[in-house]
Amino acid sequence: MSTLGIVSLSILVGIFLALVIAFAIYLAYVAWQLKRHITQSNSNLTTLLATTAQQLTAQQEHLNAFVSQIQGKRLEESAREATLAARDIRAAAVAFGDLAKVMLSEDALAIRQAERAGLGPESYAPDTGEAFVSRSKVALGDAEALRRQLGDYEEPDLTGANRGIVGSDEDE
Repeated sequence: MSTLGIVSLSILVGIFLALVIAFAIYLAYVAWQLKRHITQSNSNLTTLLATTAQQLTAQQEHLNAFVSQIQGKRLEESAREATLAARDIRAAAVAFGDLAKVMLSEDALAIRQAERAGLGPESYAPDTGEAFVSRSKVALGDAEALRRQLGDYEEPDLTGANRGIVGSDEDE
């Protein structure tokens, strides 16, 4: 090998060694930075842990003080009163529901409609197509007396099966 080859090779080895040393220094710097960051994070977490422990202890003491103020007997009485009130409210709701059912039934609607038309409980509807509200025994007796006077007497229907709309096929 010639002198030029040996010098070239020495320069390349020198450059390689310089890069290896630079890389080793860089790794040492990164390791130092990492150690510093971990140490700082560890101290921050230790401080946070201590602060959180103090806060939890203070909150536990506050909760214990609050729980010690609760009076069990008064809670039982309040629960009993609330249960009784709930029963009363339930009974009132059931009664209101029953009232609504009665008021919205067809019979109640027919009676209210007849009252608005001016018909009382003993009245019957004239030829307006309205339904009978009711027929009392007195009204049936009057109808029977009228039929006897007119001559075409039929036995009266006292069962109420012939109730319906005036002018319907059942009445004729």
